Amino acid sequence: LLTGWDEFGGKVEQAEDLDELVNLHAAFVGRMFDQCLLNRKAAKVLNIIKRILNMTLKFNHTYSRFNAIQYLQPPLPPLDEKRLRNQFAIEFQRMNVELTQDLYLLVTVLEKIVEKKNLPHFSDLLLRLNYNEHYHG
Repeated sequence: LLTGWDEFGGKVEQAEDLDELVNLHAAFVGRMFDQCLLNRKAAKVLNIIKRILNMTLKFNHTYSRFNAIQYLQPPLPPLDEKRLRNQFAIEFQRMNVELTQDLYLLVTVLEKIVEKKNLPHFSDLLLRLNYNEHYHG
């Protein structure tokens, strides 16, 4: 956003009339919407990112509940604790599968976007998500 703002500021200073200024502003807002994933075309990418972020919150909540087992007073009977730990293991495995699927999907979509357009912010995100090409689509 900062780079776009600086570029916009430079063009504003060179604008010769109000119409040109309005057009520059509209173009700037459009580019910012695209880069912030707020347009209709980017909705799929934004939804995948939201699912991944929500999964991290869910993992944190589940892990906190799992970790609290050891501090229960009085402690759980061994069979109950084992059953509860198994339930958490199943939940963690399910979250891992969902997260992996979403990451593969996100990397695949980002690769297609970066292939078609020169969007440095998407290239950077793709590099950070898939540095070792583990999720290579």
